[in-house]
Amino acid sequence: MLAELERRRDDCRSQARHLWAEAIGLEARIEALRAGVQPVGDFAALSLTDAVEQMLRAAGAAMAPAQIDVQLQARGRQDELRSLGGTLQYLKRAGRVTKAGPGHWFATT
Repeated sequence: MLAELERRRDDCRSQARHLWAEAIGLEARIEALRAGVQPVGDFAALSLTDAVEQMLRAAGAAMAPAQIDVQLQARGRQDELRSLGGTLQYLKRAGRVTKAGPGHWFATT
């Protein structure tokens, strides 16, 4: 019984984190639209890999995956936050991004 309750609690926490990240992304899109900000480039047409790399290059600073997700959502993308981790690891192996510290990444020049 205890293990089942702990599992359900952990599932709820995971869902809450996902919903919170999605809400932040939606807020960013709403703010961008209200401010009349036009999307930079056609991020929706890019692969997630290329979109993440371009976002990091445009930022010019290290970003956490949640920050990258917010920025991509503000530009019309609807990727899963959890898929960014694998994408960042792939880009790191390809030498296209570098880890700047715990949970922060920047584009390699």
